[in-house]
Amino acid sequence: MEKKFEVVIRYLVDKSNVNIINALIEGYEEVAIVRVIDKKEGIMELYTSSDYEEDSGNIIKAIREEYGIMIKELSRFRYPVDLDS
Repeated sequence: MEKKFEVVIRYLVDKSNVNIINALIEGYEEVAIVRVIDKKEGIMELYTSSDYEEDSGNIIKAIREEYGIMIKELSRFRYPVDLDS
């Protein structure tokens, strides 16, 4: 069985675009959950699964390219998920 992970990706974004980025990502139901860590500094986190990690990256890439919004990945953590529990 393929190992599954919970993935947490932290981004630095242009603080004036926090709300639009949040709305755009939340429009893709079940792909990722957005958490704004510090709106004044423009720090956000995406919570996704390893199944949707690539899709989440593609959404971020599209937002960067289509809207010209600065989004910089700060960190990425992958936590194993125990599906047998």
